[in-house]
Amino acid sequence: MKNKKVLFLKFSSLGDVIISNYYAKKIKDKHPDWHMVWLVDSMYRDIVKSQPWIDDVMTWNRQKEGNRGFVKAIMEVRSKGFDVLIDMHNTDRSSIFSFFSNVPQRFSDRYRLPLAHTVHSFDSLYDNTDEISACPKYLYAPPIADRIKSMLYQQNDEMIITAAIGASYEKKRWPVKNWIVFCKTAAISGYSLYLTGNGPEEEKNARIIADSVGNNNLKNLVGKLSITELVQVIDNSCVTVSGDTGAIHIARALGKKTIAMFGPSSISDVSYVESLKNVFYCDCPDKGCHNFECSKPCMDTISPIDVYDCLSNLK
Repeated sequence: MKNKKVLFLKFSSLGDVIISNYYAKKIKDKHPDWHMVWLVDSMYRDIVKSQPWIDDVMTWNRQKEGNRGFVKAIMEVRSKGFDVLIDMHNTDRSSIFSFFSNVPQRFSDRYRLPLAHTVHSFDSLYDNTDEISACPKYLYAPPIADRIKSMLYQQNDEMIITAAIGASYEKKRWPVKNWIVFCKTAAISGYSLYLTGNGPEEEKNARIIADSVGNNNLKNLVGKLSITELVQVIDNSCVTVSGDTGAIHIARALGKKTIAMFGPSSISDVSYVESLKNVFYCDCPDKGCHNFECSKPCMDTISPIDVYDCLSNLK
């Protein structure tokens, strides 16, 4: 297993890419002589490229190229002579990719499709003695470009918050009224805030929050950041407050303080949830149900005053 050319397969999504980066680091720690190439959706290229344990990046623009790009990526992999493929994505699509890749050793963490992988365990790839909770940092922010510098607060102290107001499902978002109370309380107490998120609905919500709080201690960056710039903004802040979305995983990986809020979603890795340290759950007997169409009160049951009290007590 010396001097291998290795393809690390994790296409998306943002949070999954960030968590997978921890395992890429562990693999490189155990096999420093391996040449690690990560195949990822092109929107995450700059993040992956900035990691010191990744030697090269291949991309697939899934949005623009679709299945044509998928086949093109397989053909490119076949031409490069990889020795090992590590399928961290482990879906039917990635299993098909693995099967046709022509890579002799193909790892996954469980059986999915016949002949797709040759090894159904990651045990030999990295040291299993440490949990993710014991790793203080497993993400490096790309260098800050000139465009983003003007958006950032200049001070570097304990009083800058990233408030990630978005999420992939409305049911996973903390209500606007809760964000207003939290942001107002934090701003009055001297904290400076970045609002982050993306999409028309979140942009509308951000304007409501910003208008309620005022602009002296708040910068509304919703809809204005690339994914790479979001990483840079979070790296410039000291605490990230967020629901179950990519921002909380970025902050955790950067070694920043986090306050996480969970409603209908859940994370099965107990060690990872413990590493977030400050976690609020909705007051519902069905929390973690993954029913994103549920009509029961959910994220709105998490008190903004309780969240602020947690913030003010962070050391």
